[in-house]
Order: sequence, then structure tokens, then C-alpha cells
Amino acid sequence: MGKIRVFGCLVCTALLLSDCLPSRKVRSSFRKYGFCFHGTKQLTETSGLRFDGYYSFNYTRLESDPNGSASFPVDIAFFGNGMFIYGYRQDYFKSVENKSFGFYNRGTQWGTYKIDGDRIKCQFMESPGGMSMNLGYVWLKLISPAALDFLILKYYDPVIETDLASELTVKQAKQIGKGKFVSQNKMPDPERSWIIRKSWFWCDKNEFRKWEASRK
Repeated sequence: MGKIRVFGCLVCTALLLSDCLPSRKVRSSFRKYGFCFHGTKQLTETSGLRFDGYYSFNYTRLESDPNGSASFPVDIAFFGNGMFIYGYRQDYFKSVENKSFGFYNRGTQWGTYKIDGDRIKCQFMESPGGMSMNLGYVWLKLISPAALDFLILKYYDPVIETDLASELTVKQAKQIGKGKFVSQNKMPDPERSWIIRKSWFWCDKNEFRKWEASRK
């Protein structure tokens, strides 16, 4: 009986752990779609973005919407190493800045971005413990270092150019609109994020191992 109980516990543990892991498709997507983390990449504010704060958007759903009217903030923070946060929450990061664990709040989604002309293309994923751990893609348009236009938010599959012309995307962009920059005295350290600790997030696994060794 003892062996059966132990085996049963091991099976249950394995099932629980599997629920906490993103699928292989999700894990491989960062390299597949060119959003893997380079590690040594350092952008400067000459890229047009500011890193000493976050961009605050406001999502407004009209009364004519089947789900009723609503309004809530959508905040996005960028970092010089090529990482970003979709759903940045100042109160959360302030509350855990002295904690030893990595930033993983399920409402805070980490990923990477790349700049293509005046467009900022981003990929993120839900943090551990979330409902799905699915991928999300955001495209923004750089207006100035202090302002961005929201172009599209899409889940599961990468954004393609034709997506921008769809009726749903045009409606979404109008509901979210322009984001204004909000400066902050202190921003979270992206090297404490949960996702940077995953080898599948990196472009080069050897670079990941070097980074991992340097943190010990």
C-alpha cells in the first residue's frame, strides 16, 4: 500500500507541474517568431522609447457594446534590454521589490519587443498560475518618446499586416487609443522576472547558462 500511495503522489505532482508549464508550442514561439531574448542587447532612448517609466493607455468600452460600458487602464513598460511588460502594475512591483522570488504576478505579462520603423512589435505570455499561459501580441506606433498609438492586441497567433485592416482591430484601436508616458523614479529590474530564468526564452542557450552562472 505504501508504494501505491507514493506512486499516486508522484503522479499527482507531475500533473500539477504540467499544468504550470506552457505548452511546447508556446515555449518554442519566442525563437520561431524572432522574439527570443538576446541577453546582451541594450537599447538606448535614441530608439524613440523611454525606459524611465511606462506608457499608460485607457481602454474604453462604449455603452453600445454587448458587454456594456467599461473603462480601465492598460499600462505598458519597456526596458533597455529588449524586454517589456504588458499590464504593468506599479502597486504590485512596489509591494514585492524586496522579495526574493521573481516577478510573476498573473496579471503582469512579460515578453520582448522589436522596433520596425515607427512600429513597436511585441510578444508576451501569461505568467505562471494564470488561466492559460497563452501568447499575446501587441503592435504599437511610435508618435514621440512621450506618446504611442495602440494598433492591435491579438492572442495565440502573431500579428500580420492584414490584421490591421480588420473591423475588429479598427474598433479595438479606437477603444484604447493613444498612450501617454508616465515617468517613474524607480522601475522594476527585468532580470528578476520569472521568464528570464527559462532557457527557452533565450536565443542562445549558452548565453543563458553564462547569465545563470553570473547570478549565483
